[in-house]
Amino acid sequence: MAQLVRHRAQANLTLRRLIIYTSFISGIVLLWVAHAVFLLVFAGLLFGIFLEGLTRLVSRWTHLKHSWSLTITVLAFFAISFASFALLLPGIIDQLVALQLELPQAVTRLEQYIGQYQWGRDVLQTVPNVRELLGESKSLFSQFMGALSTTISVAVQATLVVVIGIYLAAEPEQYSETIVRLFARRYRERVKRTLHNVRERMWWWLISVGLSALFITILTYIGLRLLGIPLALSLAILTGLLAFIPNFGHILSAIPPTLLALMAGPVQALLVILLFFVIQFVESNVLTPLLHRKTIRMLPVIGVAAQLTFGLLFGFMGLLLADPLMATVLVILESVEEERDKQNIEDRKS
Repeated sequence: MAQLVRHRAQANLTLRRLIIYTSFISGIVLLWVAHAVFLLVFAGLLFGIFLEGLTRLVSRWTHLKHSWSLTITVLAFFAISFASFALLLPGIIDQLVALQLELPQAVTRLEQYIGQYQWGRDVLQTVPNVRELLGESKSLFSQFMGALSTTISVAVQATLVVVIGIYLAAEPEQYSETIVRLFARRYRERVKRTLHNVRERMWWWLISVGLSALFITILTYIGLRLLGIPLALSLAILTGLLAFIPNFGHILSAIPPTLLALMAGPVQALLVILLFFVIQFVESNVLTPLLHRKTIRMLPVIGVAAQLTFGLLFGFMGLLLADPLMATVLVILESVEEERDKQNIEDRKS
């Protein structure tokens, strides 16, 4: 009889492991097949956490109900967004058109400069013709149907992210409870606390990244204006947007202003590179540690590895969301470890 019980226990354990492994593999396959939907939903989740955090602040200040606070938050968000676009978009479009015309001239100036040296001529012979690449990109960019298709795709995705975020911010507790019910009763309290920790950490992560991007945008605009670099506003906004892509964003954002500075000479280009280096140094060593006190710090190697992996597998959206995805995973692991330590302490006391 005892042997039969042991066999049944072993069979149940084997069955549970098989179910876990099968579910894990099925989840990976589903993620691979529907990765675009997953990334879109995750972006909506981040936006929902952002809206929900702002709603809590509005409710705390006004003592209104959650629904009214969310309404005020959404209306204020759209009002500020539309006003910013109305004020900045005409100038940004003009500067982008000018940037499209001036970049080939900057590349030509760079080729002329390094072509004075033997090593520069060797480099120019081994790399593709940059002017031809820019010309091809320009011709493709100017095609109406391609631009229209891209605009519609971006608009639809942005709309879906906003809608998902508003739905999540409207009833955050309901969605949390739905996830909690997927687990056994003895784990539900731990899962609930873990979800709360994830939501709080990601809220502070969004705040820290947003303030960091704003800081970088302002400093870049001031620095480029002082150096006399044209199109300072567009370049500063581009730098702020690329700041949401850690590690690689700072490098990519420094390329256009450096090329434009080459039109004024190599010294001006070196000053622009120095400007971006100083901004990056201040942001990494002063601002980021200050803002990330309430969020999770990620080892640089883990961040770079996540960005390379998600970027290669899922394209630009994967690269853009790699950092918050990995941060979410780390927060979950940290929360699970904290809950396990608490449970061990409670078991020892009992």
